[in-house]
Amino acid sequence: MKKFFAIIGIAVIAVAIASSPAHARIRHTHSHSHNNDNSSSKQQQHVNQSDVDAIGKVNTDLEAFTRTYTKQDLQQSELLTALTELQVSLKSLEDHAFSLKLGNGYTQAANELKTKTGKLREIVDNGISVLTGGDVTARKKASEEFPKQFNTAIDEYNAAIKNLDKATEEANKKQSIEAGLPYLIILILSVLLAIAMFIWAFAKQVSPIQLRKARRMVALATLVPLAGAAITYITFLIASQQQNGGTFTIMTGLMIFGLVVFVRALINYHKLKKTIATTPTDAPTPPVA
Repeated sequence: MKKFFAIIGIAVIAVAIASSPAHARIRHTHSHSHNNDNSSSKQQQHVNQSDVDAIGKVNTDLEAFTRTYTKQDLQQSELLTALTELQVSLKSLEDHAFSLKLGNGYTQAANELKTKTGKLREIVDNGISVLTGGDVTARKKASEEFPKQFNTAIDEYNAAIKNLDKATEEANKKQSIEAGLPYLIILILSVLLAIAMFIWAFAKQVSPIQLRKARRMVALATLVPLAGAAITYITFLIASQQQNGGTFTIMTGLMIFGLVVFVRALINYHKLKKTIATTPTDAPTPPVA
């Protein structure tokens, strides 16, 4: 038994050195409640990157308009310029084709956002029309009504952004579950195989002792692919919990090597069993291979 563990340990180390484990990456979609302006985020492209950029442009122009609108010495030309730039970005977002790769929930939330964006643009359009063609009375009336209308539309727009963020999180969870399903299945099969072999090897005492040891070696061999499957799935779970996704390790070499060890141990067991069955009872029992 000690010899078996020593061989397994040396072999596992050799496999780990000779065949580097594969590394894969989980790529999450990005939320929209803030601009994607940090350097690490810019280097990483998301499935919905064009959506993030379109919304980020609107948010930037909204902030610029707010700064302009709240100036004490605001000039009409400045206000008109800020409204025009905001109008362009709102129209662009309203016409933007959102990603179709994130499920129906994301698509519905995106359509709702486009509707709220359109309402906000209509208020901006009205403001531009009054500034460029309205009389003094119309301008005065618009200046009184505009803040309330604009703030209401902004609240609805921000609520739509939050709904889109929620749909993004749900899409990330769904994608993580789908991506991790194969590794979970492999882990479950490895666990079931190990349980079945340990029950088979240890639950019933068989004779002679060499055959009993051979059974136990078969059971212990299942721990090698189980270790590979467990490392793969655990690192996948850790990567899936990171905000922007992460890298996980696929222990292909260890799992394949473990299966080879298991099959070889099983073959040796059956050879020994056949040899014992054909050996006279008074003859010495051959050692375990």
